[in-house]
Amino acid sequence: MVTIGTQDWTDYRLTTNLLFSLHESAGVVFRSKGLQIHYALKFEGASTLSLVYQNHGNCTLLKEVPFSYEQDRLYNVVVEADGPALSVWIDGKLIMECIDDSLQCGGGAGYIIDEGTMVARDSSLRGVRKMQYIIISTAVVDEIHFPGNSSVVEAGGGAGLYAYAGARLWHPSVGLCCGKGKDFSETLKPIFEKHNIPDSCMFNVHAETPKTIVNYQEDGERIETPVYGKNHYELFVAGIDELEVPLSEAKGAYLFKEAEDSAFWEALFSLKKEYGFSLLWELSASSAKPGSLGLVESIASQVEILSLNRSEAHALYGEDEQAVIERLRGLGIPLVFYRRGKQGALMIAKDEIVSVPSDFSYALVDPTGAGNSSSAAVLVGFCEGKTLYEIGIMGSIAAGSNISQFGIAPLSDQATFDKAEERYVYFMHQEKGGESMRSDEIRNKAAIKEIHARYPYYHNVPERGLEIEGRPALTQIDPEKKLGSMF
Repeated sequence: MVTIGTQDWTDYRLTTNLLFSLHESAGVVFRSKGLQIHYALKFEGASTLSLVYQNHGNCTLLKEVPFSYEQDRLYNVVVEADGPALSVWIDGKLIMECIDDSLQCGGGAGYIIDEGTMVARDSSLRGVRKMQYIIISTAVVDEIHFPGNSSVVEAGGGAGLYAYAGARLWHPSVGLCCGKGKDFSETLKPIFEKHNIPDSCMFNVHAETPKTIVNYQEDGERIETPVYGKNHYELFVAGIDELEVPLSEAKGAYLFKEAEDSAFWEALFSLKKEYGFSLLWELSASSAKPGSLGLVESIASQVEILSLNRSEAHALYGEDEQAVIERLRGLGIPLVFYRRGKQGALMIAKDEIVSVPSDFSYALVDPTGAGNSSSAAVLVGFCEGKTLYEIGIMGSIAAGSNISQFGIAPLSDQATFDKAEERYVYFMHQEKGGESMRSDEIRNKAAIKEIHARYPYYHNVPERGLEIEGRPALTQIDPEKKLGSMF
């Protein structure tokens, strides 16, 4: 047995690639205090996978499953220890989970072999971090085409990645739960590293990273086509097995999903009942059709927030805008986030409807993902106890932040958060009745602190950017010069 680490190592995920030659039993150990005390995942006899707890002379079998594996073939193995929860993935598939509190204290990780030969490659250890907000959708590579323009832009995308950016703008504890392709290092990993996006909630998939052709139409609508097909794409969508652990301590979850997967919804609502997290459902356009109305409303009745745009709402309820609003209000759920493009959004609650504007301070470069990012921001605002207006403004700012470049907002740049802070303060002042803010008001620290006191904001960025002489930090933007958030 060979290990690294100390007793300070408690909750972590070990990722490695194993190749077996002639052997009887071989695998990995974790939370190891040496040869006599550890957990071990063992591949045995080319036919069995066992999870055991070794305590001196006593070896307790925690779980065993049939698992046929080949010699001289590389297997991607992930073992996670998170409190009493132990989980194992092989080649991206969840193979076993169990709960055992025998060895929750720390210990190293490494390899064990009884007899024969085993090769281990590309091993890594990463701490398990509990996330308060879970994004349930995919991260893909987008190939973006615009009408009347022969140029093509490639960027990291997918509803999951954009939603992550929208939530992360307002809260640091956000996890993205989706598949990670075998070519992740070459495709999405540079983007994740650039934006400091953790992959601790992701699972491995032995297939190429999904790629989507995004074709924008003259009317602003878009058509998305998975390059490798729908079945390939579905490999990267988190199922209930991948979701239970991250959702068990989550405050809120964002989900972009079609309505027709009844087995998934039943299992998810069971988890929701058990763990008590709030759920925002962003309706998939494929389910926005009259024939799915009953199913959509049935699911919506069980979530805290439903998010949909104008074209989706009209496809479900018809073209009369006022009738659409009344039908959405009639759902009787805590919040409907009704997205209306450049006109902003309506925050529809059972007893109140609040209109919020788009944020015209962001130049429109690429509208892809604006609805995803604004929806996830709304989830955070809702769970953090904001007013309807504050929640909606958080969504507008997140959408604006994500349309001002190709791909997601630059989350490693403090300027991204500073501007969000400025825009938030600006809109809160507008709600108080101010038509515009004079530069002397902006530079008045007492006024700014009063606004912050009334409208607590997560980042609590110092007002250094609000005191620069001769430069109003918060300004009115001419909407004719810059387009609004197309979400």
